[in-house]
Amino acid sequence: YSPDIEVYSIDEGFIDMNGIRTMHRKTFREIADHIRFTVFHEVGITVSVGISTTRILAKVASEMNKPNGSTMIPGRRIMRFLREIPIGDVPGIGRNRQHVMNKLRITTAYDFVNTPIERIDACLGKVGVDLWHELSGKPVYPLELTPSMPKSIARTASLGLVTCDAQLIRAHLSYHTTRMITALVRQHLTTSSITVFLRLKSFDSVGEKVRLTASNDFGKLNQVVNQLFARLFVPGSAYRACGVVAADIQPDVCQGDLFAPSHSKQETS
Repeated sequence: YSPDIEVYSIDEGFIDMNGIRTMHRKTFREIADHIRFTVFHEVGITVSVGISTTRILAKVASEMNKPNGSTMIPGRRIMRFLREIPIGDVPGIGRNRQHVMNKLRITTAYDFVNTPIERIDACLGKVGVDLWHELSGKPVYPLELTPSMPKSIARTASLGLVTCDAQLIRAHLSYHTTRMITALVRQHLTTSSITVFLRLKSFDSVGEKVRLTASNDFGKLNQVVNQLFARLFVPGSAYRACGVVAADIQPDVCQGDLFAPSHSKQETS
């Protein structure tokens, strides 16, 4: 739909809509509805779409017709729309900031943008000033077209039952490890730190961490995970969850095949 897309989270993104009406020969609403239709028929899930003049307004709009609707906020309707938005529903206004706003009798997004910006600055600083502009329809936050490098990649989950079966737990860890390495390879990243943890029946957790030469090699990282599991697992103990975490993430300067054989010597400490 547009060459300029920001992947904001696992289930959310932003699209630069400037100029694409001419390209697709559709109105913004028609484009939004077509996005929803396409996602549903190709992926099988519903999505909501919000379109407006800024990121914050578009995000707020996308919340209005969940789980399967489109909401447009053109510039001329911004103030009318903001009257219906509780200040606590504005992205960036958490519980603490909401309490501050309520003390100032700011209960809606409309109240917020009609408060002098100097007062917002005094209470919330730059974050508040940026929100004030965005809610007023003046873009402050540009799209981040290049994803930022994650600090860590974790793959964890419940085992689905409480078990003492080492083979079953090892199988779950292998699955998590495969998913973690796939994420590294797809993003052209490597890790220099692996942590494995096991959660006991009592909900206490045990874990071990090891540093290694930067890698996203499946054989190498899988072997490290198996070694850590062997150190952690206590026969007879019951476990309910497990996981693996890659940290010290770096760009991969020598991208290879996910399942290519490794000829390098493993280094751990």
